[in-house]
Amino acid sequence: MSATSGPVGTERYRALLRTPHARRLIACALVARLPLGMVPLALLLTVREAGGSYAAAGAVSGAYLVAAGIGAPVAGRLVDRQGQTRVLVPRAALFSGLLLGVCALALVEAPLLALGGCAAAAGAFVPPVAASLRSLWPRLLEGPELRASAYALEASLQEIFFLVGPLIVALVSATVSPTAALVVAAAAGGAGTLAFAASAPVRAWRPETDRHVSGLLGALESPGVRTIVLFAACCGVAFGGTEVAMPAFAEDHGGAELGGVPLALFAGGSLVGGLVAGARTRAPPPPDAAAVRAAARRRSCAAGVRGVAPRALCARVRGGPADRAGLHGRVRAGGCGGSARLGGRGVRLDRHRHLERARRGHRGGRSPDRVGRRPRLLRPRLRRRRAGRAAGHDGYGAGGVTDPAS
Repeated sequence: MSATSGPVGTERYRALLRTPHARRLIACALVARLPLGMVPLALLLTVREAGGSYAAAGAVSGAYLVAAGIGAPVAGRLVDRQGQTRVLVPRAALFSGLLLGVCALALVEAPLLALGGCAAAAGAFVPPVAASLRSLWPRLLEGPELRASAYALEASLQEIFFLVGPLIVALVSATVSPTAALVVAAAAGGAGTLAFAASAPVRAWRPETDRHVSGLLGALESPGVRTIVLFAACCGVAFGGTEVAMPAFAEDHGGAELGGVPLALFAGGSLVGGLVAGARTRAPPPPDAAAVRAAARRRSCAAGVRGVAPRALCARVRGGPADRAGLHGRVRAGGCGGSARLGGRGVRLDRHRHLERARRGHRGGRSPDRVGRRPRLLRPRLRRRRAGRAAGHDGYGAGGVTDPAS
């Protein structure tokens, strides 16, 4: 590793964790987001324990997830305008309080509509811890490689609460009740968010006053962002269906609480893949003088090689040296020296031996025009070439092949 290159592999993660405040931020954010892996399954089991069907339980859990998806961009825009602390602290209190409200409604056997409404309200006020953490990395870390590894680590750590969360719900539900699992989720979300908001980088973070986002939709006005949201929504439908299908399958085979085990394994595989991808992240190499010169040369040659591709295909089909000689003439007429590789074979266009072999009919004493099967599209061109040879020139037109002897 050179002196100017950054850390590679797992050393990037070590350098990231050695950064001041990084370990506290990551740990607090992990605890604060633990409810994301706990609440959907806990809501599902709570409704089932109250006597509701899986359709009703899925509706309550879905209301929570849909509201969380709608509230996330709203919370992000509030952070951009008001700062992180002023948004995180109130939302932590509201989120935990509303989850405790769901527990109270379940204990008094409230109607399903009340449970769904309170769950949706809790989802709408999920604290934007993930977005806040991502906005801190550019201010804490130096170098694109380290920041890329931080984003990869942060994305991979999301799988930890999807890995640990269902297991905690399964354990608490089996030993106490699903309602107690909701209480644990509310406590973890509130305490983790408050600890995250109390850290020095979060308190020092200020919104960029010179940044202006026009329009009501903000980033959603970009077509690229809308495309990403569309595909993410499709993935969310699949993941949401899995959250309901796994407990239902487990209940048919021994107990609904065991549905957290395959969900945890599902997240564990994603965690391993994310960590490997983060360790392999590479920054694009800086352009050097040779690359710039090569790019300029290719650009200058573009006009001269437009007609080369069809002839390259024909040369690949026939394989005769005369066709390669024609390609050499086209490239030389375009003003581009150097070499190229055509088809699957190494064809050095700057080698004049192909011209000599073509003129002598080098292949087996036969004319190179008779090598292999003759494609139908080449027949008119071959007739013109022969007529040109009879008239005393090579028949390649104004951009003919340069004589090696000249």
